[in-house]
Amino acid sequence: RRKRPPRWNFARILPLSQRWLNARKRDMDLYRLIKDDNKRVTDLFKQIAVTSDRAGKTRQRLFERIRDEIGAQIEAKGKHFYRVLARNADLKDAVLITRRDHRKIRAELAEIATIPPNTRAFLDKVKALQKRVRLHLREEEQGLFPVAKRILDKAETKKIAERMQAFRERRHPELAATASTASATRRAARKATSKGARKTTAKAAAKTAGKTATARKAASKGAAPKQAAPKRRATGSKT
Repeated sequence: RRKRPPRWNFARILPLSQRWLNARKRDMDLYRLIKDDNKRVTDLFKQIAVTSDRAGKTRQRLFERIRDEIGAQIEAKGKHFYRVLARNADLKDAVLITRRDHRKIRAELAEIATIPPNTRAFLDKVKALQKRVRLHLREEEQGLFPVAKRILDKAETKKIAERMQAFRERRHPELAATASTASATRRAARKATSKGARKTTAKAAAKTAGKTATARKAASKGAAPKQAAPKRRATGSKT
């Protein structure tokens, strides 16, 4: 009996994208969100660091993206993440130091904006800022995050992540769209890498299993032991 083709419920299929976005919000991880933002800034610094003095327009475009990304992150984290951490007595000093670093980074960004992008001085200032930002992000991820994980529970971090994302989409919609595209690209790359690694592992395991099976088959047959050839008697000529 021929099977009937399935009936597609388009009322359920159409809002799939919205349901996917809602699922992403439910599963949103605060620390992964901040690390993705940090990774994006780090990648932009790497791109601008290899430009030449003749690529003034490219430098200007990359610098504007760095300035906008850092500004949006400082604003979102300061308003929703660090404000919550500052309520804890053990983290007040750490939050003050972080806010001080943010002010210094903003000041350096403002200084770089006054330098022509097609000069060596511009690139030197950008590289100095890159070192400061790299150190700041390392201290944030390795020093502040472990303490925050002990203080904030999962429900609190989820709320903070949702507020930060909503704030970013409301105040900086163009950056939020770029961030979503970059995050999706990284997830696809990680998935492809993981899939390729699994395939390689499976092939190696199958190859090893094949060799083992062949060896067992040969051992089960039991090759007859080789007998030593009989020694031939030496025949000397009688004189």
